[in-house]
Parts: sequence; structure tokens; C-alpha cells
Amino acid sequence: MDAFLLGILQQQVRNRATGGGGGGGVPVIESSTVSLETSSTASHVMDMPSTRPDGDVYVCVLLTGSTSSITPPGNWTEQFQEIMYDYQGMLSVWTWEGSSEPASYTVTTAAGNLSVGVILRISGATETPNAISAWNNAASSDDAVAPSVTVTADDTLVVRVGCRAINNTNDAISGTPTTEIYYGDTGGTSAGNESLGLSYEDGPASGNGTGTAAFTDLGGYSQWGGLTIAFEPA
Repeated sequence: MDAFLLGILQQQVRNRATGGGGGGGVPVIESSTVSLETSSTASHVMDMPSTRPDGDVYVCVLLTGSTSSITPPGNWTEQFQEIMYDYQGMLSVWTWEGSSEPASYTVTTAAGNLSVGVILRISGATETPNAISAWNNAASSDDAVAPSVTVTADDTLVVRVGCRAINNTNDAISGTPTTEIYYGDTGGTSAGNESLGLSYEDGPASGNGTGTAAFTDLGGYSQWGGLTIAFEPA
């Protein structure tokens, strides 16, 4: 059993014990989907989870080679959008409380580029994150570091995001700091390729900081960004 599925099972046991999910209790990541564009395109198709109940919160995390602002699809709300150091790609985060969701959404960029994205389905959470940490953004380092954020409620779900520009074979993210959701890349080693990682953990008690969290890589030095997102119980 992979780390993400094991983590979901452990979190759902906790959820049932506390009455969470589906409108109360603690937020739970029910499922996730990964979408890759490994050839340059301006139309980036983001697959939704196969099960899409109304009322659950959907979180789209998209890393593209674009350096122009991207408009979120449909009624999704932009929570974050920033360019990595030296214009080496852009990370976007959108959320939406689902209602009659389609099987996929298409995100359009101003020019053709590669992308890697993840959509999370979360039950028992508010649509708007109660906290998004300041963007950690650097020219080069061994690790992409997601910064600390102070939570404002008990039973908060903390999602970590790390991203790196790929300029050679050693730049890709190779591991996550907390329970793995996904890590991977657009499949190439030349400039313009991107690597994304996501993980999650239970937040500390209200009023406390999460601490930082570093995504490991293969030992390269390239531009990177790190983000921490906190979702309160609904």
C-alpha cells in the first residue's frame, strides 16, 4: 500500500472517531488526481477525482512554465499565484466548493508550456484556507522548504507544497516532508520542465505554528518555491 493511501486510511479512522468529514469534524483528504502536460501547450487539462460529491472542497495546485497570470477555471477562487525566482515557472492554487462537478477542467495559459498539477478532494473543510504562509522563494538550494504558518483552530489540515525548476537530472523533487500526496515532474531534464510535491499533516493546537518542512531532491541546485496551506474544519 502506498504512503498516500495509507495516510488516507489513517486519517479516515481519525475522522470517524471525531465525527468529521462531509460537513463537520476534521478535514479529510478523500482523494487526489494528478495531471501532466509533458508537451508544450496553452491548454492544461486538470482531471477531477472520479467521485465528486457536492459540498466537498476541491483544491487545484498547478505548477506551469508560464510567467503570465493564469485565470482560474469556472467558479474557482484564486488563493495564491506567484512566479518562482528568475521567472522559472509559476505556482497557482485555486479552491472551489463543489456543485455538479465535471470530469475535468481546462486551464489556459498565455503561451505554450509544460505543467504538473494536482486536484485534492477534501471533506469537512472550509473552502477558503484560514492561512497561507508567506511564499518561500529562492535562487538555488538543496531543498524546497515550505514555511511555517500559525493555525487559528484545532483539527486543522495542513498541506505542504514544494516546487522546483528542472535544469538537469538532479533537480527533481524526490521525497516529501510529511505524509505523501504526490511528487513528480514533467518528465524532462531540460529548462522548462517543472517538479511538484505535495504532502499533508494534522496541524498543531490553535495558536501554534506548524514549523517548516523541506522536500528532498536528487541533489541539484535550481530555483524553488515552498508553500504551506491550512484548512480549518467546516
